[in-house]
Amino acid sequence: MRSLPFPLHDRLGIPEPTPTLLLLRGLPGAGKTTLARTLLELTGDRHLVAMMAADDFFVGDDGVYRFDASRLSEAHESCRQKTEMAMGMGIPLVIVHNTFSRNWEMAAYRELAVENDYRLTVVTVEGDHGSEHAPASVRTGMAARWEAWDSAVPIPGGSPTRKAS
Repeated sequence: MRSLPFPLHDRLGIPEPTPTLLLLRGLPGAGKTTLARTLLELTGDRHLVAMMAADDFFVGDDGVYRFDASRLSEAHESCRQKTEMAMGMGIPLVIVHNTFSRNWEMAAYRELAVENDYRLTVVTVEGDHGSEHAPASVRTGMAARWEAWDSAVPIPGGSPTRKAS
């Protein structure tokens, strides 16, 4: 198994060389995708990190995002399958950046982590940068049904700080 550069493991508080499934959760516009891209850049090697989201399903070959609520289940299944494939390839850091507003939405990923002997780390990104894809009414609805994840490491505004233990 390849391993990540030690400083990245250290920043995430992950003992090396533990393969890790990192779930980034937060409301639309919180900074999940930005944080995922930053972590990808910090590794210096795109072969060490896989990054995916259900939203990727709605990006066409032309790079344009076209959301279709009727295909949301299909998008989430595609994301789960890509996660499983990346873990099967032994990629040491697999990042999934979805809203995950309810705990049950993370259950399939928890199962994948156990089945593939990956450490599961859940990070809540708490920024509010607005979202070009989700109107304020959608974000408000998601916030109303938000469930706390006790083990989550909050990252206010997308800046990488750790919650005090």
